[in-house]
Amino acid sequence: MRTKWIFYLLAVVLGLSACSGEVAKTSLPAENVTPVATVRRADPMITKVVSNGIVTFTDSVSGISLDYPEGWIMDQVRGGTRSPSVFVFTNYRVIPSLMDKIGPDETVIYLTIPQPVENGSLPLMIDSYRQLWEKEGSVITSEKDVTLKGGQPGKEIIIDSYLGQPYYYLFTQVGETLVFIEAYGALDPIPAIALTIR
Repeated sequence: MRTKWIFYLLAVVLGLSACSGEVAKTSLPAENVTPVATVRRADPMITKVVSNGIVTFTDSVSGISLDYPEGWIMDQVRGGTRSPSVFVFTNYRVIPSLMDKIGPDETVIYLTIPQPVENGSLPLMIDSYRQLWEKEGSVITSEKDVTLKGGQPGKEIIIDSYLGQPYYYLFTQVGETLVFIEAYGALDPIPAIALTIR
């Protein structure tokens, strides 16, 4: 009994002494200072660099980068064996599933880097999506050729989805890597983000 009491007293004393250290000080940068930092997620293959209110995301496995506004959140989601690298960007604090309903000012952007396919090409990837949309009852409402920030060509397509809301798609190729974006919600901020893929 006496031994238990000594151990209890020792644990309390050690606990109090551990808590008595100086509290770490934290502060936000002054408003007129532009934060510039490199932030590494738990996944060391993903980097984020913040500069002038813009976050540059890079997946170092593929070398693909994308810019998005500071204050948005980014996470990696599982895309299966054919598209293992899927990254989601949102302007609100929830990582949604593709079927989630979101608010009128909220946006969800999925950046997908598919596995290389033998004899795969940008036109073939776009054509496979056209076939899928036709099969599921979605209708293309807008389509145009675009030039991305990295100088490479891309195809921007908006569909009226069978789910009852518009979806934005951007298809492009960075080097040998095919890449596409699928996004929904408030469409206005999407092109400015999507067109930074490089």
